[in-house]
Amino acid sequence: EAIGASNPNYSSPDLKTLTEQFTVLRGRLNTLVVALAEHHDAMIRLNKTRSSVARAISDISEKSPIYVYAGAPQPAIMTADDDIPEDEGETTVSYASVHSV
Repeated sequence: EAIGASNPNYSSPDLKTLTEQFTVLRGRLNTLVVALAEHHDAMIRLNKTRSSVARAISDISEKSPIYVYAGAPQPAIMTADDDIPEDEGETTVSYASVHSV
């Protein structure tokens, strides 16, 4: 006879209660999975719209004094003088750079 081929002997007095509790939990887990999938989709949509907003702010601020703070990509932070890239550890982070535009 193969191992596990026989019917198991469930003689625990709590088996019926535990089975009922598991059935309830299984139904609740399904609800959680659906909610998590919806949340994931919403986060993807949010990231896309956030990126669109950052690109729009970058476009609007181009060639303006606030470009460094609004639209500049992280590697292209400029000095206030001649729009020359700053190589000395500039700590200004623009809205666009934070949102990976």
